Amino acid sequence: MAIDVPPSLPPEQGTTQSIQSAASGTAYSLQFEGVTIRVVDGTVLNQERAAAAVEGADSLSDAVRALGRAAYLAGYPASQLTYARQGDTVFVHLSPGRVESVEAPEALMPYFAGLKDSVPRDTDLEPRRALASLHANRMGRDFSSSFEDQQFTVGERETERPTGTVYLELGNPGNRFVGRHFLDVMVQGGTAAGGEFTGFGRTALTGLNEADQSEDFAEHLLSYSHVTPLGVFAIAGHRVAYDQTVLSTPLQAELLEGEVSWLYPVYADFASRVTTFVKAERTHKTTDIEATGQPVQRELYTSAELSLGYTRTWLLEAGQFELEANLAAKKGFGDDDEPLTFADLGYLLARPTLRGHYKLDGHSYTLELFGQWTEDALPEQQQWVLGGVGSVYASLPGLAVGDSGAVARLQWEPPVYPVADLLELGLRSFVEYGMSRFEQNVGGRDTGTRSQSDIGAELTGTLPWGLEAAIGTAVELSTSGVSEDAETDADANYYFRVRQTFQ
Repeated sequence: MAIDVPPSLPPEQGTTQSIQSAASGTAYSLQFEGVTIRVVDGTVLNQERAAAAVEGADSLSDAVRALGRAAYLAGYPASQLTYARQGDTVFVHLSPGRVESVEAPEALMPYFAGLKDSVPRDTDLEPRRALASLHANRMGRDFSSSFEDQQFTVGERETERPTGTVYLELGNPGNRFVGRHFLDVMVQGGTAAGGEFTGFGRTALTGLNEADQSEDFAEHLLSYSHVTPLGVFAIAGHRVAYDQTVLSTPLQAELLEGEVSWLYPVYADFASRVTTFVKAERTHKTTDIEATGQPVQRELYTSAELSLGYTRTWLLEAGQFELEANLAAKKGFGDDDEPLTFADLGYLLARPTLRGHYKLDGHSYTLELFGQWTEDALPEQQQWVLGGVGSVYASLPGLAVGDSGAVARLQWEPPVYPVADLLELGLRSFVEYGMSRFEQNVGGRDTGTRSQSDIGAELTGTLPWGLEAAIGTAVELSTSGVSEDAETDADANYYFRVRQTFQ
């Protein structure tokens, strides 16, 4: 976390007279081990929350501190508890706190300047801190934050992290169109101004592929994003070129994509966050016969996407539970009369995601559901592809392709196991189900549902100098609607990857 959450302020001792002068009609009393705790103003913390806070306290001192912590968690990060004891009564005043000034590094001041002359709530602080933390990450620096003496302060901690990353990765993730072995290279670097450059390249390792999968493949991605108090703005360009043989006919294909996007946390508090994401992209996909150059596919269209995401964390007596939900809608704008495609280039689709994540004693349990729904015949780049590491692990990408589809997965990860202070071993096991179907009977497409379920595991190992490796496999439990030949051709057998990261 590049900018820490500010800690709650410790209780301050005051006088009975000064505390009682702040009394209001919302005052209430609590009983604790024969002592009356008189909260003179319930504006910040109501009686129900206060009673729950002191219930598990071991001493009167702990009970008073628990009230201060409860006020903080109720959404008042600058709240101050003042107390005074008179006989068998402890008088408590919980003030919401006020910020008269802000002190922060110059690069981060624009994010927090709006807190000045305010009574801040967590909903005022957290959206700002989320964006500022992203900026600090790109600077390669970590910061602490605090409320004290009516001032909000962001100070640098004695840490230094690299602002850039380079990695090389060899693996066999597979591909919908060509062979499965690839070499990836990624270069990423941040700037003090809040920018981040990313370059990615992928090439097919044809010498490792089987003879009928030894087609050339090259992918390149360049992107730049910039974080500001108004959100994260990004621009990206993407190109893919590959050779493919279909029905004994060699083909050459090229995909060109360009996009601009904006991400913004519209709401955030200490426990939850709502983000919005907007993207516009231009897609141009062509496929030609290699020998003659005759085009056999052309899809040129613009798309607009809007998504809303929600996350919430619950700290439970036993463990922690996180909920993530996202809903994206995407609309295409293209020529419906394009003769070299079966797709509706003016498509409309929805992509819902729901994920629950529970952590207990180092163990992690995840249940996730995600999918895509439409009533249109989608262009190739928007289709739902079943198979692969992120879909159904037992099969390669392309086991089934459709317009609509879904995946459900239940996953368990035990704690990382250290070996001789040198190697860290990780394991994830899962059971999953995926389905796909075409919505329109065009070009002879079968609109029946095709599905597969599997159970599998993946073992990972990490070394201190940035080397990590993984190998995994899954066993198919059931398959429906897929021909035996297609199922055999898509059998993944196992996946592996080896990555070296340089920082």
